[in-house]
Amino acid sequence: MPNMKINFCRLWARSGILYSLIKCIGLFYKDKEDGEDYVIMITEILITFTRSDHVLHRHWSQLNVLGELFSIVRKLKGKSKTNVLNVINRLSSNMIMCKPLQKAGAIEHLVRLLKSERRKQMQTNSAGPVQEHPNVQYLIHAIYNMSLLSPHRVKIFAQVGVVPLLEHYVKLGLSSAILSLPVLCDIGLHSSAKKYFKKNDGVNFIIQEIFPNMYHCMQGMKILRFWLTSDERIESKLLLEDNIYGLKQFVINSSNVPGNFKQVALDDLQYLIKSSKKICKALVDIDLIGAVISLIEQELSIGRLVPIIRFLIQIIRTCKDPEKIIEYDIIGLAKDFEHGAGVMVQALGEDLKNQCNQILQNKD
Repeated sequence: MPNMKINFCRLWARSGILYSLIKCIGLFYKDKEDGEDYVIMITEILITFTRSDHVLHRHWSQLNVLGELFSIVRKLKGKSKTNVLNVINRLSSNMIMCKPLQKAGAIEHLVRLLKSERRKQMQTNSAGPVQEHPNVQYLIHAIYNMSLLSPHRVKIFAQVGVVPLLEHYVKLGLSSAILSLPVLCDIGLHSSAKKYFKKNDGVNFIIQEIFPNMYHCMQGMKILRFWLTSDERIESKLLLEDNIYGLKQFVINSSNVPGNFKQVALDDLQYLIKSSKKICKALVDIDLIGAVISLIEQELSIGRLVPIIRFLIQIIRTCKDPEKIIEYDIIGLAKDFEHGAGVMVQALGEDLKNQCNQILQNKD
C-alpha cells in the first residue's frame, strides 16, 4: 500500500499543482529580494513529487509541465538550478518517463545545459584543481539514463554534440566518467552515430582513456574492431606510434581483466591482427610476443589460458616470422603446452607447434 506521503503527492498532482509550482518559479525568480528563497523552497517541493509512482509519472509526462520545466531551468542559478536538474535526473531514471522527456526536447536541453556548465567550469577552474559541480553529475546521469537501451536516443545525443562534452569530463578523471564512458561506447558501436565519435579523434581517445578502464576496455576494443571493418582509414590511425604502444599496453593490462571479459577482449584484438598484417607486424616489432608469453607465465587458471594461447597462435599465423619463432623459442613453449594439463591446452599446443614448423619449413 502506498504510504501517506505518496497519497498526498497524488492528491496534489491531480489538482495540477506541478504546472502551477513551475509557473510560480518564474514569478518568484523576478523578485530580487526574497524571490530566491521561495524558488529554492518550490524546487525542493518538486523533488518530493519525483518519487517512483505511476500516478505521479502520468502527471509529470504532460508536455506543458515538462516544457515549462525545461524553459525555466535555463534562467535559474545556484541551489535552485541544482534542485531542478536533480528533478530531471530523478525523472529520467524511470524508463517510462524517458519518452515524454524526449518529446519535450530533453536531449537538446541536456546537451545545451552541459555545454553551459563546461564553459563555466573552464572559466572558474582555469588556474586550480578541477571541482565537479553537482549540476554536471545530474546532467550526465540524466544523459546516461535516457541513452540506456535506446539506440535511437543514442543517435540523437551524438547528433546534437554530446561526444566532445563527455570526452572532456572523462579526460578530467572526475566521477562522472563512470557514466560518460558507457554512453560513448554505445555511440561508438552505433552504425549511424559512430561517425560523431570517430571524427572527434575517437581512436586516440579509446586507446588513451577507455583502454585503461578495466570495466570498459572490452567495449573499446569491440569499437575498434567494428570501425576497422567499415573504414580503411582506421588502420592508418592505429599504426601511429602512440596507438600501437597503446594496443600493446592493452595486452599487458588484460592480466587484470576478469576471465570472461579477457577472452572477449583478446578475441577482438585477435580479429584486429588477423584483419591487418601491418598492425600485427608493428605490434610484433615492439615485443608483443614477449608480452603475451609473460601473460601465459602469470596465468594460473587453465581455462583462462586458452584465449591467450589462441591469441599467440593468431600472431604467429599472421606475422609468419621464422626469426621470432626461434628468438622466443615458440616451439619449446608449444611442447610445454602439449604436456600440460587440460585437453584444450594440449590441442592448442599441438596446433601452435604445427604452425611454427610449417613457417620454418617454408623458410628453408
